[in-house]
Amino acid sequence: MKFLKLSLAASVALGALSTASFAQPLEDAIKGIDVSGYLRYRFNSDYYDNGNNNSNHKDTHRWKAVADFKAPVADNVAFNFGVLYNNENNVTFGTGGTGSGLGSGKDGSFGVSTFNAVITPDSTATTVIIGKQRLATPVTNAGDDDRGTGILILNSDLENATFAAAAFDSWSIDDLGGQWQGYNSGGNDGTSVTKPLYALAGIYNFDTDYGTFGAQLWGFYIQDAVD
Repeated sequence: MKFLKLSLAASVALGALSTASFAQPLEDAIKGIDVSGYLRYRFNSDYYDNGNNNSNHKDTHRWKAVADFKAPVADNVAFNFGVLYNNENNVTFGTGGTGSGLGSGKDGSFGVSTFNAVITPDSTATTVIIGKQRLATPVTNAGDDDRGTGILILNSDLENATFAAAAFDSWSIDDLGGQWQGYNSGGNDGTSVTKPLYALAGIYNFDTDYGTFGAQLWGFYIQDAVD
C-alpha cells in the first residue's frame, strides 16, 4: 500500500514538474505533496408505499473513493489534482431476475474530479484558483462534488471580511434534474451545464464573547439560463 501511494505521488510530481519551467529535485517534490481523501461504502434500502399506487422497493450498494493531491511547484504556486470513483449497483438477491451492475463495484465512473492551480501572492491576502474546482457556495455542495471550470478569486485584506469573484464557463451540480443534471451521485458520467456562471460575494465573520457571528451576501448570474 505504501508503494502504491508513493507511485501515485511520484506520478503527480512528475506531471507537475514536466509542465513547469521551475523544476525542482523529484525527491523534494514528493516530500512536499499533501495527500488527502476517503473511501466510503453505503447500503441503501428504499421502501415506500403511499397507498396511491406509488411505491418503491430498491436496495443498492454505493461505493465512493476520493483522492486529492496538492503539489507546490514554486513560491506561492501549487497544483491540485483530484481523482474520483463513484458507483451505485442494484442488489439482485431475492428479485428473481437480473439487476444493473455486478454488485461488486466493477461498473461505475472514474475520472479527474479537480485539476487546478492555486496562486497566493505575498503582497496581498488573495487566493486565485484557476481550473477545475469544487463549488463551495450557499447553493452548491462541494461535498457532493459540485464542480466548475474557471477562475475563483478570494481576498481577505480587510479584517474579518472576505470578498469573492468567480467565473466558470462550464459547471455541474449533483442534484439538478433533467438535462441540467451534472452527474449522478457524485460520478463523472453526466453532462455539464455550458451556460457561463458568474458570482460575486461578500462574507463577514467576527468573534465575540458569545460566539462567532457572520453574514454572507452572494449574487449569481447565469447567461441565458432559460434557453
